[in-house]
Amino acid sequence: MSNSIEHSNLNSTITLDFRDLETEYRVTITDEGTGFSDLFLASLPSKYVSSKLDNTASHGLGLYHVKEMVERHNGTLLIENRPEKNQTGAKVTLVFKK
Repeated sequence: MSNSIEHSNLNSTITLDFRDLETEYRVTITDEGTGFSDLFLASLPSKYVSSKLDNTASHGLGLYHVKEMVERHNGTLLIENRPEKNQTGAKVTLVFKK
C-alpha cells in the first residue's frame, strides 16, 4: 500500500480487493500511479532492487520481503502493470491456495 501511495498522484484511486474464490484467496492492490518499468518488472522482486531514483531511504527490500512472507504461507506474489488500455498504474496480487 505504501508503494501505491508513494507512486500515485494526489486524488488518484488506489483499490484494495479481497477475493474468496473456490480454490484460493486473492488480495489485490491496484493504483493509478506510474507503474513499473519493463526492466524493473524483470528483476522483481529481488533484494536491493528499487524503482526510486531519488535519495530516499529506500533499500529495495519491501516487495522482496512481501514475496518471502507470501511464499512461506505457500502463496504466490504477482507483480504487473495494470492491464487496462490507456491506464497507468501497478497491480500487485497475493494469491494463497486454500
